[in-house]
Amino acid sequence: MTDGRSKGKLVPDPACRETNGFRHALAAILFVALGLLYLRPIWRVFGTHIAPDLGDPLFNLVTLEWGAHAFSTGLSGLLGFWNAPFFFPARGVTALSDHLIGPAAFSALGERFGWGPIEAYNLLFLASFVLAGWNTAWVLSRSGRSFAAALLGGMAFAFAPFRWDQASHLQVLLAQWVPLVLWHFDRLLVERTWRRAGWFLLFYALHVTGGTYLAYMIHVPLAILCTNRWLERERKNPGALRVPATAAALALALSAAVFAPYLAAPEHPRRKGVEAQQFGASVVSWVTPSALNRYAGKFKPEWRRAENTWFPGFLPLAFAGLAVAGSWRRRTDPRGLSFRQRWTLRGLVALGLLAFVLADLHTWLADPRIRASGFRLSTPPPSTLLAYFLVAFGAWFFLRRRRLGKGPPLLAFESVWARGLFASGVASALLAFPLFFVPLMEWVPGLAEMRVSSRFYVFTSLAIAALAAQGFDRIRERFARPSGLRNSPLARFAIPALAIALLAWELAPLPLAWSPLAAPKDFPPVYRFLADEPKVAAILELPIGEPLDDLSYQYFGTLHHKPMVNGYSGFIPPENQAFRAACCRPVPDAGQLALLRDWGVTHVVVHLDRLARRWEVKEARHWNRTAPVRRVYEDGTTIVYALRPAGRERPIPAGTIGRP
Repeated sequence: MTDGRSKGKLVPDPACRETNGFRHALAAILFVALGLLYLRPIWRVFGTHIAPDLGDPLFNLVTLEWGAHAFSTGLSGLLGFWNAPFFFPARGVTALSDHLIGPAAFSALGERFGWGPIEAYNLLFLASFVLAGWNTAWVLSRSGRSFAAALLGGMAFAFAPFRWDQASHLQVLLAQWVPLVLWHFDRLLVERTWRRAGWFLLFYALHVTGGTYLAYMIHVPLAILCTNRWLERERKNPGALRVPATAAALALALSAAVFAPYLAAPEHPRRKGVEAQQFGASVVSWVTPSALNRYAGKFKPEWRRAENTWFPGFLPLAFAGLAVAGSWRRRTDPRGLSFRQRWTLRGLVALGLLAFVLADLHTWLADPRIRASGFRLSTPPPSTLLAYFLVAFGAWFFLRRRRLGKGPPLLAFESVWARGLFASGVASALLAFPLFFVPLMEWVPGLAEMRVSSRFYVFTSLAIAALAAQGFDRIRERFARPSGLRNSPLARFAIPALAIALLAWELAPLPLAWSPLAAPKDFPPVYRFLADEPKVAAILELPIGEPLDDLSYQYFGTLHHKPMVNGYSGFIPPENQAFRAACCRPVPDAGQLALLRDWGVTHVVVHLDRLARRWEVKEARHWNRTAPVRRVYEDGTTIVYALRPAGRERPIPAGTIGRP
């Protein structure tokens, strides 16, 4: 099917490109097979390992388990969902990172079928790739692409090198609903029926409850699509907007409910511009492959920056380039330009590009490696460079239109939908650059809480995938032009099969590292004691401060779900950060112990096997001799001390154990 430009309605395509049930099932089989192959050996370690490390993936698993626990405990648990049991006594700490409330509901459902947290995480991990490809292929088929081109576009989006670079961030991988949200929103603007509104709201709800980054960012493509349709249609009959307006109001209400806890969190500091520059895009991002990509070894590591692997692969880039080249519409200059006018316009373009280059240099100067080297170069701030950029290109556009009566050259898009998707990809790419993102942080609500602007590339990647599908169809149609080839096996099967095989080879990642995790039945016995002991109200686990230590405490804490001072997240509450910076050497001093008692901490867990020095182990073993605490549990590697209530401290004897 294709999208007619005059009225925006779907009309039958003479090439019969509709995806039937068989083809849709075949696409599902293909993406499941590729997902299992690329994530090998996920089928063997499905319930015992997670990939690719025990950093952010483990934290996301803990977040999922906490959400599943909240759903399984009913209304009271849901009301307490935003108060995850970390960073005690801080409140609303779930909002210090991505909530994953939608996937958590799925995990709670899985628990009823006997799945554990690891199985639920790995199923979401695998499904994020499979559904991203399947849904993209469905949307591309519905928008007029051939079945083979739709498969190629789905592969280009689902298995893009950028997504493999985000393998540690489940909240970024959960982009499988993006194609369906954008497609049904565009259809809603055209058809304006309650059925379309229902489909849009369904996929919008699935998307915004998946995580905060993409939930926030998707509103940029939605705004572009809305503007795109508004410019195309005759703006009459305001009553026809009743259905889209109602759907938009319901969608915004849902977003408000999701983001309200983030706005209410008092510990949410604003990100600094230098952080956004460190994780913002640069021109080099376009040619940077993922570390898991087959081309990674040919890319110098000093040019690699965190979360900046935008290289889509040679084949998707070539197909997308063919689509752009074939759609370029050159505009003639009937009145012509004088020598001075031509060079004036060229000078304005040069000034705009110079501002962009200086902003890119500013981004690289914020890189920690360059800052550590001591190299310094004075450049204007991004807000100033953005002003230069906008003034230069604004003047260029104004002068060109005034003299020629026309704007710049454009692409001849096949449909209004294709134009909107392309424009949303361009806008998302621009917002990923600190030149645009950093100045807007001061004005656009929500941007100041985000530091990784390069994640806007998710929506640019979808636009590239759509262009790649269009470019492949252009090649396929060219081979099918001679009458002798139109129905030949070469045109129908060989070329698509070869293209799919080559793309599958190019996008195949290097083997992922799978890290083993203990199941709840194999947790250290101290956590069973903490779960069964009713007097344990809140705990501190020592040593504190190392992220990996705190992550393991959080994971083992899923057995008891009792509040703990420890924690690891996107933000750390200031009070907790100050405490962990001073505590503990190796156990709390008198002032820190009093503070813990004031907070409501009842027990301190000391892991002797994690203490580095012998004197630390000795002091921790005999802490009850020097402080008002009582030993209530010991298993050889771990000791649990109960804090005595205020006013019931025992006198501390002379000759306490000290450091050598």
